[in-house]
Formats: sequence, structure tokens, C-alpha cells
Amino acid sequence: MKKHSALVGIGLVIMVLVLTACGGQAQRPARTTVNVMQASPLQSVDPAHASDIVSAQTMMDVYSGLYRYSNKQLHPDMAARMATISHDQKTYTFHLRRNARWSDGRHVTAQDFVYAWRRAVNPATKSPYAYAFNDIVNAQAIGAGKMSAQRLGVVALTRTTLRVRLTKAVPYFESMLTMSVFDPVERTQVTKYGSQYGTSAATLTFNGPYRLTKWRGKGAQRWVETKNPTYWRAHQVHLHRVTYRVVKSSQHALKLFRQGQLDDITVSGSSTHKAKKMTGYHVVKQNIATYLELNQARVPALKNQSVRQSLALAINRAGLIRDVLGDGSQPLTTIVPAGMFYNEQSGADFATSAANGVSRYSKYDLERARKLFKAGMAATGQTQLTLTVIGADTDSAKATLQYLQRSLAALSQPQATVTVKVVPLSLTDRLARLRTGNFDLALTAWSADYPDPATFLNLFTTGNSNNHAGWSNTKYDQLVNAAQTTDAGNVTHRWHDLLAADQLLTRSVATIPLYQVGQARVRNPQLHARYNNPNGLVNWATAYYQGQ
Repeated sequence: MKKHSALVGIGLVIMVLVLTACGGQAQRPARTTVNVMQASPLQSVDPAHASDIVSAQTMMDVYSGLYRYSNKQLHPDMAARMATISHDQKTYTFHLRRNARWSDGRHVTAQDFVYAWRRAVNPATKSPYAYAFNDIVNAQAIGAGKMSAQRLGVVALTRTTLRVRLTKAVPYFESMLTMSVFDPVERTQVTKYGSQYGTSAATLTFNGPYRLTKWRGKGAQRWVETKNPTYWRAHQVHLHRVTYRVVKSSQHALKLFRQGQLDDITVSGSSTHKAKKMTGYHVVKQNIATYLELNQARVPALKNQSVRQSLALAINRAGLIRDVLGDGSQPLTTIVPAGMFYNEQSGADFATSAANGVSRYSKYDLERARKLFKAGMAATGQTQLTLTVIGADTDSAKATLQYLQRSLAALSQPQATVTVKVVPLSLTDRLARLRTGNFDLALTAWSADYPDPATFLNLFTTGNSNNHAGWSNTKYDQLVNAAQTTDAGNVTHRWHDLLAADQLLTRSVATIPLYQVGQARVRNPQLHARYNNPNGLVNWATAYYQGQ
């Protein structure tokens, strides 16, 4: 996912004084609170409706699905052990933990999963992640309105036994189960609160490491999570409180960190120069691609291949990272990040292999870009192009938008001119514009939901709810579909399908890859075991302060 990033002051640090058994010596007091920066407000805690990375982080804190990542390792969570998989790899049987409970004391049951998945795949729910269920029996027919959600290929055999039937073998299916849309929900809560479910802490129950205790809803600049005593492994959760605070300025974040009001921050731009001198500075390479979406339906000139390619070549990605971001990000050639997926036979990095032969579509070349722009505009019969680029309203995003504005404006020449406007938007407004197609170009990002190229390539298939620009290509759809159907069980064929799809997307300039996110962070050096998972999220359930 994916996809498109509390109370501080009094009581900031909870100190516990512990006396040793011999001599009554005082040990170092252990902190049990962590204060974390977020770039945007929390939008939703409804697994069926949330679609942004801030919501995904909170849901990973407060919900538990069948599995959970700890660093790069997949472990059972609500499942008592890894699934039993049939010989044809189409049937998965999960056995849930018998002691798993919701925060209201009720048992977490297999039926909670069945209800949540049926609800998410039901077209009436309008879940942006409904497509994640497409490989489950009957899911696509249900999504098309041809079949009742009750016929989804998932059933509760007993209170603690869940069976899932797939239409085909899916190599990454178990990794997908860490996506929040696969989390269970309590039917009683959804029934009680209806459309308000997931819009404030009061409407929810939780089965994860933490409970969301203070969140008033969209727009709130702070929210608080406290340790959930009913979580099955609560005894191994050391932090008692996680507080999130929206901070959009890196300079302000550094100030709050120095004052002890934040323990984990993200910085960019000029702030990284100061941050690099601080203990606790580090760069986290993320499986997150930042790119430009091109709305060809809204801007007819963008239907011209030369015009689109000119935009891609006018952007100096290395310069953007060096002069604006300064956070350890890396230029992207295709939409799939590096260091995420490898060939099982040769060990080759997928991103490196995909870049072979298509790097010229993303390599900065202003002279060639201007020639392509001139020729493309002539072919459209136009001499003027006006583009509005929308993006986030954080300091980093604003600076990136301004850089893009200058880069694209450099395409102008006597025979063909371009005027570029940039519009920073709040997360709520930006998501609304994306979902309605109300944009020319959109600066956006996608975080891997699971470590496989399909999580990025699926975005641009025809009809995908996150294909905001509506790009469509029959050959591309066939390649992505083959990788997930006929070739799913053949490692070699699947690799070539995915590679061909990624390269076709790049040659078509259907989107403009910019950079793979490298988060420059400063963390309290006493804070340990805070793993960043393949989906870009932090597992606070494992975190602790030195001395605990």
C-alpha cells in the first residue's frame, strides 16, 4: 500500500524506578512512551476504506492480521502457525490463536476474518483495495456485481479455523496478508456505527499491540495509542504509549526533537545537513516509489508520446535528490524500486534488470527533451501547454513541486511554450482530487504492500482503483495477468512477464518515475528494535528503550 505518509508535554516521559534485589540500588529508569512525527493527519482506521500510509501505520499498530512482518521476516500473528497449503497451492488453511481477543474481551474468530473480507470485496463498500482479493475464488465476479459477497472463497470451518480458496497459485499470497485490508473487524462495531465506523477512536475495537485511545477524526493533529492488554503477546510489548504528531516542517521537527518532544522524526532538504551531525541520524531505504501521474484524458496533449517523454527527460532526478531532498533517496528508472525483489535463479535485482534497455526514457537530457516537446506539440497542432501539478503540502513536497515547476518550464521555446502551476494540497484534498481524476499531473508515491513487483505493476492495469490517470494498455494487462495466472507457478516465465510489463510501462511513459524514497531520520539513540518492514511501516510492537 500504500500509497499515496498526542499529547506532548506533561507526561511526555513515563519513568519507572526499579530497585535491585541486592543492596537496593536503583537501575536506570525505563521509558515507556515514544513520540513520533507524521507528515499528515490520520484519515481512517477502517481496514476496508483506508488507503494512505499514515492510516496503514496506525492500523498496523492497533490491528493484527493473520501474519506480521518483523523486519523482513514473516511471522504468524492471529494465526497460531503458518498456513497449511494444499499441493496445488490453491487452498490455505489457517488455525487462529485460541487466546486471541478483541479489546472488548471477545474472542477473535475466523468469522471476523470472513466478515471483514466479504465486506471489503463487496462493491457497495467501495474499498480502494478490493482488487487485493481478486485471486480468491469468486472475488472478481463479486466485484463486478454478478455474485453475492457471501460466495467469496473464504469460510470459517470452526471458531479458530479459516479456509481460503484461490483461483490459482499466488506466490506472494502470504505476504499480501499483512495488508491492513485483510485485517479482521468486529461485525457488531460496524453494525453499530455504520458509516461512522473507523472515523474516530470511539467507534473501534482492537486486536493488535495497541489501542487507539485518543483520536477525534480527520484533521486531528495528534493521536494516541496505548498498550493493548488483550493482545496475545502483550507481555512482549515494552512501550506503553505511542503518540503521533503531525509536523510538516523539517526545521520544526528538529526543534521538537532537541526539546525532547519527539523521539522519531523524518527530515529533508537543508535540515539534513544539521541532522547528519546528530546522534541517531540514519537513512532508511524504503520500498516506496515517488512518481508523476499523467492525466491524458484531462490534457489531450499528453496523449502524444513525444510530449510525455519530453516531460520525463526534462527532470534531473539526481539534482532533485541532491539539491532538494538530501535524504538518501535514489533515482528511479522504472516504477519498481531496487533491493526488493530478486531472480530466484540468478540473484539479479529486478529493478536493475528492468532498467536495461529503457534507461533512456528516464535519463535527464534537456536538449533532447526540448526537441521532443517541440515535435510533439507540433503533432498536436498546439503551441501552448498549461499544466497544473498537485502534490502534498509538506515542506519537502512543496520544494519538490517547485523543482518540477522549474524543470518543466525549461521546455519552453519560441515554437512551443509550457506554463506550469503547482498546487500543494492536504492529504484529504489530494486524495479527493486523485480519486475523481481532477488533476493534470500528480506528484504521488506508492509503498510496497508486499515485496513483489506486482504491488507496483498492478496499479496501472485497466480499471485498478489506484490507476487515477486511467491509463490502459491491452498488452500490459495481459502481461501482468499472465504473471498472476498462467505463469504464476513458473519462476522463469513469471519473471519475464513482470520484466516485460515494467519495461512496456516505461517505454510508454504512462507514468514518470522520479525516485525511490530514502528516509533521512533522527531517532532517540536509546530506542531499539524498531524495524522498518518491507511495506515501509514501523513495527512498534518490538521497540524498547535501552535498559528495559
